[in-house]
Amino acid sequence: MKGMIFIMISLKNISKIYKKEKALDNISFDIGENQIIGLVGENGAGKTAIMKIITGLIKEYEGEFQLKNNLRISKLIDCPGFYKNYDAMKNLRILGDYNNVLEEDINEIYNLFSLDDFGTKKLSQYSLGMKQRLAIAFAFLGNPYLIILDEPLNGLDPKKTIEIINIMKNIFMLLILLSQIISYTSTL
Repeated sequence: MKGMIFIMISLKNISKIYKKEKALDNISFDIGENQIIGLVGENGAGKTAIMKIITGLIKEYEGEFQLKNNLRISKLIDCPGFYKNYDAMKNLRILGDYNNVLEEDINEIYNLFSLDDFGTKKLSQYSLGMKQRLAIAFAFLGNPYLIILDEPLNGLDPKKTIEIINIMKNIFMLLILLSQIISYTSTL
């Protein structure tokens, strides 16, 4: 069975209409295991609608959608509801505890994304790029098999963008990136 790809997500003839406006028109594709997929398009192209169908946030659409059973999904659409008076580690611990993530896994993600660079600064003092790094780190908590990131590199400086891209290249899970910028997704 060498070379065989197991399909994890399948969309067949998906269409979605919002107030008489077609957001998706007969979209079909399959996503296999351990792939990095980039959905690139301008505003209103339907990237977020596809992500919301995959995560179950949109239930009314035409077509057929299948997701492999028991697939742990993490998504980053906007910045999660972090606590502005706490530092990065405290925020990860609170959100990790809420999601039953082990302390060692929290520490691993904290180190992987170099969040110790932030020191003891409170979230209210973070730049946009710092908040984005914390949000991306949060998406990786709990060893999800599928991570969906909407515009994950917004606000990151060039050095951190390269670091985050390298982390993403070395993971062994299914990763879907939504972006308007093709250069980010093509480097993966």
